[in-house]
Amino acid sequence: MGKPIITTNSVGCKEVVDEGYNGFKCNPKDTECITIAMKKLIEMSQEERIQLGRNGRHKMEKEFDEEYVIDRYIKAIAEVSRN
Repeated sequence: MGKPIITTNSVGCKEVVDEGYNGFKCNPKDTECITIAMKKLIEMSQEERIQLGRNGRHKMEKEFDEEYVIDRYIKAIAEVSRN
């Protein structure tokens, strides 16, 4: 969707965000951390928020595209099969 992300620093979420590049990570149940992240996002200019979103979209297309993920699975299976 091309939106900046604030997420928890936990498995399944932390892999999606590069801190400051496409969003911010917070420790689970850390209200101070999420407050700081939300303030950072609010205090950014509209263009900076748009750029975070663009960066996120680029990261998703590059690292999580269906073809890329399937290719990685095939390579992993081939590697395991050789051993």
